[in-house]
Amino acid sequence: MYNSVQLGRRQFPSIWRLVNDVAERLGIPVPRVYVARQGEANAFAFGKKTHSIVLTAELIDLMSERELQGIIAHEMGHILCEHMLYMDVGHALTSGALPPLARALPGLEESVNGLFCTWFRAAEYSADRAALLILEDPEPLAASLSRLSGVPRRLEEEFDLRLFAEQVKEYREEATLWSKIVTLGMGLFLSHPEPAKRVGAILEWAESADYQAIVSGRYLTRFEVEALDRVRIEGIRSCPSCGRPVGQAPVCECGLGQDPRQQQLCPLN
Repeated sequence: MYNSVQLGRRQFPSIWRLVNDVAERLGIPVPRVYVARQGEANAFAFGKKTHSIVLTAELIDLMSERELQGIIAHEMGHILCEHMLYMDVGHALTSGALPPLARALPGLEESVNGLFCTWFRAAEYSADRAALLILEDPEPLAASLSRLSGVPRRLEEEFDLRLFAEQVKEYREEATLWSKIVTLGMGLFLSHPEPAKRVGAILEWAESADYQAIVSGRYLTRFEVEALDRVRIEGIRSCPSCGRPVGQAPVCECGLGQDPRQQQLCPLN
């Protein structure tokens, strides 16, 4: 990253504070973050063991602080979900890694490409949800997507996010059967969902019971999910430390009161 500037406590500290806050709240190590000028507003994450994020100077100039925080959270959502690992596998399969015999089968390579693009679009929705959990407000995240779609700054006060999201619904209602078939075929090979679809999905999820439960603190931690999986897969029935039965809750009484980050989950002892 020789043609970029690495963020730090004394280098672009206002953005660095956003980065640290998001990483802490998502429970991931703070990634390296770089600012680079690339001629367009963009951001992307890369790396599997050591993660990095690039924010373009054009993006920073275009976004408000809250919008930029949402974009940073989106990229860290990719890191949290380990999307880069799956992207590498997908890129390998879509760039000639299929065995020659498999590539010879009619339509197989195109099908693999289409499935990978479908997964890629789903990954974008997952990262958007991570960003919404950080912002706890769909407006800045949706606004950043609409701005990337071409909303001029001087007209942003006249812009209606919900009408923008409804474009997709109106299109679906008005489109002919043939145009829907053509659009579906083209959409299979898009790596990102259309911005209007993402805005609609963000606004919809923000009103869902699942989102409200998470922001209210009613959810299993990652450690708890892993522990429950161990119970289910390995058939563990009691805590190795205290011998108490392990049921639906992955932490027994001997683990109560511990720091969640150091919590000794019964099935993992």
